[in-house]
Amino acid sequence: MAKYVGDSRTRLVHIYEPTIRQCSNVGDIRERRKVFFDTLEEAIAARYKLCHDCDFGVDEFVP
Repeated sequence: MAKYVGDSRTRLVHIYEPTIRQCSNVGDIRERRKVFFDTLEEAIAARYKLCHDCDFGVDEFVP
């Protein structure tokens, strides 16, 4: 399961994904990545886009 943890102050989304799947949104996420967005709304939207585009299950998203 992918895990997304957002930070409203830095608009940062941590993506924890142990598999070697390719994701068109953030590239290869075989290891932990930190992805920045311009706004928290974009980060939240990207969380759903990542989940749906890549068919990831999401454990947690904390804005």
